[in-house]
Amino acid sequence: MNKLNYRSVKKILAVAALAVILSLPGCQTLDIPLREPSISFHSAELLNVSFEGVQLLCKVRVENPNPIEIPFPQTGWELFISDNSFISGVINNNQRLRARGTAIVDVPVNINYLGIFNSFRSISGSTQVPYKIALAVTFSLPILGDKVFNLVHEGELPIPQLPRLSSPSMRVESTDLTRAVLLFSFNVNNPNSFQLPKPNITYSLLVNRTSFLNGGVEDNGPLAPNSTTPINLRLQISYADLLRVISSLLTTRETSCLLRFTLDYGIPAFADPVNFEINGNLPLPQLPRLNMPTMRIESTDMTRTVILVTMNIENTNAFELPSPRITYDYQINRSSFIRGGVENLRPLAASSVTPVNLRLQVNYADLLRAFSSLVSSREAASLLTFSCDFGVPFLGGPQRQEIAGVLPIPRLF
Repeated sequence: MNKLNYRSVKKILAVAALAVILSLPGCQTLDIPLREPSISFHSAELLNVSFEGVQLLCKVRVENPNPIEIPFPQTGWELFISDNSFISGVINNNQRLRARGTAIVDVPVNINYLGIFNSFRSISGSTQVPYKIALAVTFSLPILGDKVFNLVHEGELPIPQLPRLSSPSMRVESTDLTRAVLLFSFNVNNPNSFQLPKPNITYSLLVNRTSFLNGGVEDNGPLAPNSTTPINLRLQISYADLLRVISSLLTTRETSCLLRFTLDYGIPAFADPVNFEINGNLPLPQLPRLNMPTMRIESTDMTRTVILVTMNIENTNAFELPSPRITYDYQINRSSFIRGGVENLRPLAASSVTPVNLRLQVNYADLLRAFSSLVSSREAASLLTFSCDFGVPFLGGPQRQEIAGVLPIPRLF
């Protein structure tokens, strides 16, 4: 009795197990021989190249020759730089590959350049470095178990290059007695195939080896790929401010200047800023020279005398100057008699001498009303004082000249 019960129970369990198996979705495949998937390397592409890093996107082609779905593979990868292991990872995909279907499996690998530079110092200065990526594509298949397919791809990884600086220059764009405008220029060449971020550019201007101006270059944009970007900086030099800082330049015609630039791209892989210099000369203004004027009697009669005063103003600067303000005081016997200013002066041409003529008309009736003591005199002492003002007090203020002479007085008076 016990034996019959044991056999009955065993038969019942076998039938129940078969029923469970038959109820499974894949039970129909138990009598279908499964074939291994076909795996091949499809492509590798470098994406999103920048100073920070690059993405290596590998694609694997997977073909399912079976009449049933199979799970997507697990893909392990290891990246080698110059035959040295660098980084590795695993990609899992919970989808299923349809029956007799083909799919492309993406294997994205994000590469950080800072990590490369820190790990492989020898690549500094290189434009590219060899890489190898090893893929292990693993399938977990019914009956067949785990199947691993190994793939290898090799290529060249571009190494970002710092921009090159070229064609530094400095020129005096404009100048006058109060200021000079200096134009500093240089080119930034981006040899990379990707845009670079806007660099932070600061500068320091030294005049006669003394720090004078500091600041930053504004409005500079990102550097386009494979291109040369000109950078221009205009600096306005106030001579008054300059001479307050460096008073020893007051009698100097020009002095040296040095502009130091610092470019910082704010990129960890290139942490050290780029420094360079532009040398030049800064012209310094010279107050025009008022040459000794001369005075002579141009004409005379019983009522008046016309005195001609001639002077030369020498502009030694390499730029035109505005006309100065010239005033005069004509004295008789040390007392002021005629005061006024020279009108209609034209600007002083660069590196030239400009003649200035002044005619003074002395009316004897007015003279004797002012100086009655001269009625019995045949002549009177005269003194003509000039003041020539260019409006630049930091260069020494107005220039003054004096001319002494003798004014004849007609005997009739």
